[in-house]
Amino acid sequence: MALAGVRAAVNTGAQERAPELGTRAPIEPHPVFPLVRDPAVALAIDIERQLAAHSRLDRAAQQAQQSRQLGYLLTHAMRRSAYWRDTLEKLLENNKGRSAFPLSEMPILTRETLQRDAAAMRIDLHAAGNKVRVMRTSGSTGTPVEVLRYAPVEAPLYRAITRLDLRWHPADESRPVAVIKDVAQRAIDRMSARTEGREGLPAVHVMNMVEHSPEALLRWLLEIRPDDLITTPTMAAELARLASAAGERLEIGHVRTFAEPVGDELRRAVREAFGAKVVDRYSCEEFGWLALQCPKHDHLHVMTSNVIIEVVHDDGRPCKVGEAGRVLVTGLHGYAMPLLRYDIGDVAEVGAPCDCGVTLPVLRRVHGRERSFILMPDGSKRLARLTGEYWREIAPVDEYRVVQYADGSIEAFVRCERGLSSEELLALREMLARVLSFPATVRVTQVNQLAWPSRWKRVDLLRLEHTRQRAIDLGLVPDPAAPSGV
Repeated sequence: MALAGVRAAVNTGAQERAPELGTRAPIEPHPVFPLVRDPAVALAIDIERQLAAHSRLDRAAQQAQQSRQLGYLLTHAMRRSAYWRDTLEKLLENNKGRSAFPLSEMPILTRETLQRDAAAMRIDLHAAGNKVRVMRTSGSTGTPVEVLRYAPVEAPLYRAITRLDLRWHPADESRPVAVIKDVAQRAIDRMSARTEGREGLPAVHVMNMVEHSPEALLRWLLEIRPDDLITTPTMAAELARLASAAGERLEIGHVRTFAEPVGDELRRAVREAFGAKVVDRYSCEEFGWLALQCPKHDHLHVMTSNVIIEVVHDDGRPCKVGEAGRVLVTGLHGYAMPLLRYDIGDVAEVGAPCDCGVTLPVLRRVHGRERSFILMPDGSKRLARLTGEYWREIAPVDEYRVVQYADGSIEAFVRCERGLSSEELLALREMLARVLSFPATVRVTQVNQLAWPSRWKRVDLLRLEHTRQRAIDLGLVPDPAAPSGV
C-alpha cells in the first residue's frame, strides 16, 4: 500500500506548528474512516431516516404506527397521571362492550382546563432527574400555561425533524446559518458553539431580535452572508422591506420561518429582496414540530410521527378538504405530561393529498399568531417580549391582551379570578413599561371578558389603526364601562 499522503501530512503538521510532544494541550481527533459520529448527531440521523421512510408510507400504514404509539402513551398515562386516569376510566365506562373507540370521542382539552388541572396531568418522572424540561408559554391566547416535556425523547426527535426539513429543502452547508429570534444569551452561546465543525451542520450565528433593531440585524446579515436565515415572518418582512428600501443586495437561499402565519405577500417580498425561498415550519412550545413545508409546494405536511392533528368545526365535526377549523393536537410522546386533543387556539385549512411523493396529511394554510412590532415614540419599531410568567409573578392573571392604538398609547386588558388591588395594577403597569422598554404611560384595565376575534388565532399583542374610543365602538377591544364588563 502506497503511503502517498505521508509527506503532505508532515508538511501540514509543520505548517500548523503543533504543540511540543508531551504537552497537555487539548486535542479532539476526528477520524476520517471509519466515521465516528457525535452520539447526538448519530441518533438524529437514525431517527430522521425512520421519519423519512414513514413520510412515504401509505396512510393506513402511517396510522397504524401512530395507533401503536398512542396506545403505549395512553397506557402510560392511565398508570401515572391522575387526571388522565379519571378521564380515560370515564370513557371506558361509557363505552362498555366496545373493544375500541375513536380518539374523536375523547373530550377536547382547553387551555383553561390545562391551566386549572396541570398538576394532576403531570407524571412523576423522578427517576429522570433533570431530564424533564419546563416549557412556559402564553400561546397566542394570552392565557399562560406551563407544560413538561421529556427531553431524552423529545430533544432527539426535534433534531431529527429539523434534519428532515433540511432533506426536503437542502441548504448550502459551506455557508453559515443566521438565526434571529428572542432567545437568552446562554442559549445563543450554546446554539453557536454546538454546530461548529459538526458533520452536516454549518456554522450557526444567533442574534436576539428583541434586543437589536431591524436595521442593526440587517447590517449583521450583510456581514456574515448566510445561506439560511431562520426568523419569524414579521421580522423577515421588516428585513426585506429595509433591504429593498436601501438597495442592499443580499443573496440568501432560504428564509425558514416559525411562530406566525406566512402569506403570499411575504414570500414575494423575501424573494424580491433576497432571492430566497420562504420555508414555513409549524410548531409550538407544547409539542415541538407540528408540520413542515412540502418539498414541492407551499402547503404543510403534518409530522404524524410526532403528533396527531385534527381540524374540526366549532361543533366538533371534522373538517373536509378546503374547510377551515380549530386545530386539536395530540402529542405522541408526552411522557412527562400527556396532552390529548388539545385546542392550541389556531385555525387551519385542510388540504388535498399531495403529488410530491410525501403521503403525510396536508394543511393548506394555518392562521396563527402575528407577532406585532410596537411603535416607539421616536418612530422606531421594537418587538415585544411578553410571556405569562411576567404577569403571574405579580397577580393571578388568567388572560391578557396588549393593544397599541393609532396615537401610540398602549393598553393592557387583563382577566383575573378576583379583583386586583391598586398596588397590583400599578405593578403590572410598571412591569409592562419595563418589559416593552416603552417610555410613555401604559394603561392596565381589568375586565370580565376579553374581546377576541371569533375565527382567527388570538393575537396577544395588537397594533390598531384606530383611537381607543373607535376601537371600543368597533368591538375590537373591551369596553370597561359596559355593564357586563366586556
